[in-house]
Amino acid sequence: MADFMGVTACNPAKVTDTKAVKDLVSKYVFGEVTVELEGDLLWVYGYDWLDVRGLKPGEDGELEVDYDGDWMDEFFEALRPLIAEGSKLEIGCVGNEKCRYVSAMKATVTRDEVKYETLGT
Repeated sequence: MADFMGVTACNPAKVTDTKAVKDLVSKYVFGEVTVELEGDLLWVYGYDWLDVRGLKPGEDGELEVDYDGDWMDEFFEALRPLIAEGSKLEIGCVGNEKCRYVSAMKATVTRDEVKYETLGT
């Protein structure tokens, strides 16, 4: 059985409210991808495909990962108004399985819209 190997990189996007972005990011998990602020710049990067998941209370009251739902859309839509005017977050993900089945995706988040592009399958 082969493992899927993915990487994620982005250009940094300027944000208008760093506290609001930190609060938003704390409500989600991103697999092995790092989502962090450096000053007022938001970075998304790591050695994995971007996989956004929400958190929900478990039976014991502790937060657990919720694997149902379209969390990436929800996260990007909540992030959109926090992106500075004229800035954009472009996230690229590329991966393959044993040099076969190459996949690529680009997500672009601006203050006005969220767009996805499939760049290969």
